[in-house]
Order: sequence, then C-alpha cells, then structure tokens
Amino acid sequence: MRTKQRGIGIAEVVIAASILTAGVGALLSVQISAVEASSDNLRKVEAMQIARDFIENVRTNPSQMPLYFSQSRTKALISAAGSGINCYTADCTPANKAKWDLTEMYTQANNRGFLLTTETCKINTNRECVYVLWGETTTNIGTTDVTTNIGTTDVTHCA
Repeated sequence: MRTKQRGIGIAEVVIAASILTAGVGALLSVQISAVEASSDNLRKVEAMQIARDFIENVRTNPSQMPLYFSQSRTKALISAAGSGINCYTADCTPANKAKWDLTEMYTQANNRGFLLTTETCKINTNRECVYVLWGETTTNIGTTDVTTNIGTTDVTHCA
C-alpha cells in the first residue's frame, strides 16, 4: 500500500536552488552593468563641466585668449604658468589671471583623473577645441599626440 508523499525530495531542492542561483546571477549582472553605465555617465558629466569651466574662463578674459590656448596644450607649460600666482589673495593682470586660471583648471582636471588640453579644431581651423580625456583615451590632435591612461572616452567642446 502506498502512502502520500510528505516533504520534498533532494531532486526538487537541487532544481529549485539551481533556478534561484541563475536568477540571482542574472540580477547581479544587470546591477553591475547599471553601475558601470552610471559611472561612465558621471565621468562624462565631470569632463563636460571641466570643458565648460575652461571656456567660461576664456570668455571672461577674452584679451588673453591666445595665452589660454597656447599654454593649455602642455602640462609643463600649465604647471609653470601659474607658479606663485594667487588671484584669490592679490590683484591680477589679465595675463596673470589667465595663467592662474590655467593652473587651477589643470589641477582640478588632474585631481579628478582627467587630462585637459586644447588644439586648433580639425574641421574649422578658425576655432579652438577643448579636449578632456580620461582612461585609455588616446587622441591625435593635429601634430600633437595626447595620451592618458585614466578613463574611457573623450569629450570635446569647441570654443
């Protein structure tokens, strides 16, 4: 005589655990992808803000536009440009303000893991382009190679 089965067997437990594990794995994969996409978007927003800050500084000190663009092309020029200048605590000439702005902007970008540089735009040579790079970004701008090993992509604004 057969009795009714009570409880669950080992086969049902293994199958249920496998289904649950697969479901949790899929959810984790989706969550990881969402976090990575959010992080990349945050980097893009930060890069765009750095580029906008640069352009706004140039627009507020237009007589020094050539200085902003010529000295922003090399890290060495930027760090040397503003040494000893502090426009928060002293009056600055327009040239000193430009040098100080460059030092501040380069430092801000560098501290966030970005490389800030400019170059004459390829399409319209009457304009200057502002490049904010991070990660494995490499770009060939005119005759200058700009490389950074800090983020994933580049954001470009033309002034």
